[in-house]
Amino acid sequence: MDNEKFRLWKLALGIVHSDGKMSEIEKEWFSKSIGELQNQNVLDFTEAQLNELAEVLLKPIQLYVDEFKSIRDPNSAARLIFLIRQMKTLHPKLPGDQQKVMSQMESACLEHLDSKQVEASIQKMKAPPAAPSVGQDLSMGVDSPEKQDSQAFFQNAFISILQTLHPELFRK
Repeated sequence: MDNEKFRLWKLALGIVHSDGKMSEIEKEWFSKSIGELQNQNVLDFTEAQLNELAEVLLKPIQLYVDEFKSIRDPNSAARLIFLIRQMKTLHPKLPGDQQKVMSQMESACLEHLDSKQVEASIQKMKAPPAAPSVGQDLSMGVDSPEKQDSQAFFQNAFISILQTLHPELFRK
């Protein structure tokens, strides 16, 4: 995978796990889902990139806010801001510190860009469909309502990342 697309994946996964906490079930599900996408040649991460992505999920996103400032492509910024807004929609009860970091990320994405151009790109994006067309089962085998809420959020967030960074997978 090229460096720019990988950087977007890294930042997108950081958005999903803005607190840097990940349950064992989420880790297993993430590894399985990424593995299936790799095996189907949908994604082409190197082993080093996969290891770096796993590290991102275990660190608070505050460590990466400056990296959002380095985005210079309006379409890349639009994709990340779209994901930030999707996460806020999917999980409206984020703690105040995570809400603050989400706002910081959005501002950082726009720091060097024309916000009107970025907003125009965001408006063209659609909400993610229920499941990608690559044929894998993205369910997590949830049991309790608490686990279901957290895991459904992670699953929906992952699908949002896939659709936003790889829209070709969702075209009919």
